[in-house]
Amino acid sequence: MFCSFGLLLSELIGIMGNFLWIPAVMYRVGDRFTFPNNGLYRNTNLNIQTCQNSTGEPAEMDMVMETSEDQQFGHDGLAEMDLDRYDYELPPDLIAQRPAIERDKSRLLVLGPAGERQHTFFEAIQTYFQADDMLIINETKVSSFCLEGRKAGTDTPVSCLISGVLDPVRQVYQAIAKPLRRLKPGTRISFGESVLGTVLQRDRYTCMLQFQSLDPACPLEKGLMNIARPPLPPYISRQDANDTRIAEDWVRYQTVYARAAGSLAAPTAGLHFTGQLLNTLARIGVWIVPLELQIGAGTFRPIKVADIRQHQMEEESYAISAENWQAIMAACQQGRRVYAVGTTVIRALESIAACQDCGPVKLAGKTGLFIYPGYRFRLPYAGLITNFHLPRSTLLLLVSAFAGADTIRQAYAEAVALRYRFYSYGDAMFIRVKPPHSFGE
Repeated sequence: MFCSFGLLLSELIGIMGNFLWIPAVMYRVGDRFTFPNNGLYRNTNLNIQTCQNSTGEPAEMDMVMETSEDQQFGHDGLAEMDLDRYDYELPPDLIAQRPAIERDKSRLLVLGPAGERQHTFFEAIQTYFQADDMLIINETKVSSFCLEGRKAGTDTPVSCLISGVLDPVRQVYQAIAKPLRRLKPGTRISFGESVLGTVLQRDRYTCMLQFQSLDPACPLEKGLMNIARPPLPPYISRQDANDTRIAEDWVRYQTVYARAAGSLAAPTAGLHFTGQLLNTLARIGVWIVPLELQIGAGTFRPIKVADIRQHQMEEESYAISAENWQAIMAACQQGRRVYAVGTTVIRALESIAACQDCGPVKLAGKTGLFIYPGYRFRLPYAGLITNFHLPRSTLLLLVSAFAGADTIRQAYAEAVALRYRFYSYGDAMFIRVKPPHSFGE
């Protein structure tokens, strides 16, 4: 997404000697290799089997929905809709500030079908899988970065999350900036001593920035690379650009199977998987099926209304190949166990399935689906792998819809008591509960 600057960041990570893995494939970030974004992986001998359609591209079909949102997405309107019901107390020292030493060494709370809870480590998750299970992952890749600067000629700090390149020739980028209200068109922002940004225009949430290098001996891409920081959530503290943990963040705030650039944040449930663990699952005979949902700012924007039904999600892009969607449907029809890695996978699958109810399936598009308690899921999931989420968040509401609000509330209370680590860099939960669903009805 970010042209030569993105390539420079990849090279920087590669120089660190860190490796990212997918089943049967090892690669260094920045290396060139062939791997289809719409591949369907599975095999006991670790050879990747790729399902291609006739064009090699995901199919995209149009569909018009005329039903109400509750009818489209299955909310029955009978659950408690008060946002206060989805709050909880969390000691600040349980907010993870860095990942586990190794990805799969994070703790794992396993929530059983009857609400029973077990405690283990993520590497043990393989023991819950069997041949012909299906594991669906989100292969989106974090391609945003953060910059810290000051309004030129003032001491006013400015924080920018650079979310996309709009014009690579003119070096114009889209940014989510704070304090946005003070950044009128024409405002200049100094980023260190070598980069200057000028606000070209702004809207409700974002602004358009044009960058230029102030050092003739330092190309803009290099200047940006020197000052860029990973797009970590605000609850993960980094003191300054010299914080030694930042080099680790460039690698660890990315899944090992990340492929499709475009997300502002990582699908954090997938951060716990290693290449070795994925290979082990493949040996067992687990089907590992990718899709893509590009995570935008809307996923993390707070709910500001007391009645959760009044909250509006911002749209995010999703895509899946026709072959992979057909494989998922076949698994569901055959009664095989289907597991989702993360809330983003659930939202993508449910959005596609909702389209199927009303007409031709739309395998690529945008979704503003908001899942909260009372929702009837379209697919018969066997479980969900997820992290521990912020109170009063759309993510917490989704897992509450999946396993039941009281069940999640009790599990979170136990996790706090046992000092699990929370949020993006924290520990994981394996919800082995079949949610209420309408598949086959």
